[in-house]
Amino acid sequence: MRPSGDPAMTEPVSPEVLQRYYRIGWERRWLSRLNRDGVPGDAGYKLRLRRTLDLVRAPGNRPFRVLDAGCGVGIYAVHLLRRFPHATLLGIDLAPLQLAAAADLAKQFHVSDRAEFHAMDLTSPTLEADLEGGWDVILIPEVLEHLPQPAPVLRTLRTLLVPGGQMIISVPQWTPDDPGEPWLYHRVLTGGPHFDNIESRDRTALPEGDVYTYYHRHYRVKEMEALVSEVGLEVRRRQTVFWQRPAKLTARHWKMMDYLLRRTAWGWLDRGLQAFGGPEWAHNLLWDCQVPGRL
Repeated sequence: MRPSGDPAMTEPVSPEVLQRYYRIGWERRWLSRLNRDGVPGDAGYKLRLRRTLDLVRAPGNRPFRVLDAGCGVGIYAVHLLRRFPHATLLGIDLAPLQLAAAADLAKQFHVSDRAEFHAMDLTSPTLEADLEGGWDVILIPEVLEHLPQPAPVLRTLRTLLVPGGQMIISVPQWTPDDPGEPWLYHRVLTGGPHFDNIESRDRTALPEGDVYTYYHRHYRVKEMEALVSEVGLEVRRRQTVFWQRPAKLTARHWKMMDYLLRRTAWGWLDRGLQAFGGPEWAHNLLWDCQVPGRL
């Protein structure tokens, strides 16, 4: 079910609008928040990055190939290459500006000799031919929520894995506080120093700024399990990442715990809060998948 009432909300964003969005400075918004070690200042992003890399199964001391599908500005790519010196990586994304930012980041952290970044559309019917096979690890970090039809993309990427390869997927989780089903958001860029933005399904509630309509879905666990099974993958491990305080927990001590987590990205605090509130109060779902019978 999709939100009703605003005809502009019924279609996902076009590639042309996304390109304009990137030109305004989406890549600078993320890069401006990295510290001198290249670590994101956003606590949720930091935890997700750390736990994603912890899932990567490096095959001993031999070289292995990684495909970063939807690499953005290259934060995952660069940190993976820094952690795994035997890895080589191809990052693909829609936006040339994002890819240029990723290439610059790889050069800054001295991993550019093992990284390539190419403009490519994950929904293209020629994706399988363009990429060829032989990938040991495929990363899909925070990408599926932007695809109205993710199953064909996952099915294609599945065919590119080597026997025993893994696909690591992260998506935002639907929580009981969320108001509905697949979400179509409006996003506003304020033009501030970090290109701050506001998301809302109600255009009239947005402040002045550049307004975009784009698709952004939050997934339930059962939906992701069904999607993974549909495309011929099986789940080895599933994790939740970054606790979200339920709206009903408004007392000062709960606000303080929420503040500490958002400022520090302490893994032990994240796990403790989720143990208290339940895994459905995590912001992200992280899935480590493989092709059945291909160990």
